[in-house]
Amino acid sequence: MGVCAQQALGYDPEGLPHIDRIRCIACGECTSICSYHALVLHGKQMSVREVFKAVEADKMFYDASGGGVTASGGEPLLHPEFVRTLFELCRAEGIHTCMETSGFANSSALQLLLPLTDYVLYDLKHMNTDIHRNFTGQPNDLILSNAKLVAESGVDFLFRLPLIPGINDSTENIRETAAFLKGLGNNAERIELMPYHRLGESKYIALNKPYRLHGLPAIEPPQVESVRQEFEKNGILCTVSS
Repeated sequence: MGVCAQQALGYDPEGLPHIDRIRCIACGECTSICSYHALVLHGKQMSVREVFKAVEADKMFYDASGGGVTASGGEPLLHPEFVRTLFELCRAEGIHTCMETSGFANSSALQLLLPLTDYVLYDLKHMNTDIHRNFTGQPNDLILSNAKLVAESGVDFLFRLPLIPGINDSTENIRETAAFLKGLGNNAERIELMPYHRLGESKYIALNKPYRLHGLPAIEPPQVESVRQEFEKNGILCTVSS
């Protein structure tokens, strides 16, 4: 336990190893001496040049497939200067750039990145700002405002809906989402559904964080199809992610 300078490692009342998540700064020192590999540090700090070097190594595959680089997260709009520099390097080498975002960030960050972005994947979670705040901790005003910026930017984009049963799959929300998309113009009249699954719950357990959707079953295919048809009835081309 002495390896941890933050004194985040200890034992619980039953004598089992315990990590104090408040003290832990994710330095990774404990992983180096864990002979059972029970402690693993995912991710590492890298410079823009280091990231681009890894990207550049796969350029032949991008050229062959027509693919490219996606800045995801987390939230790429929280690191606009980093992502902009990375996208500048990609553009110089003819590598396609894509940004996957929740849209919840200062509009200036979005405007900084759009000129260097070839494609935007943009999540819309709920049209009711109170329900949105209840489940995400934030209202949706900024997200909807930034969605309009994306639609007007001339950059190719696709809006997506993480479809969660009992939260945003109601007919009312689907119709309001469809109306919002129609108000953005013809290029916005399409959406992709991302059906809820439970694969992320284990990450919350590993981080000792509460999972608010614990016990919620994955959404069933007939429910997904019903939502897809409702979008289509309201004039929105709707696909389902595989």
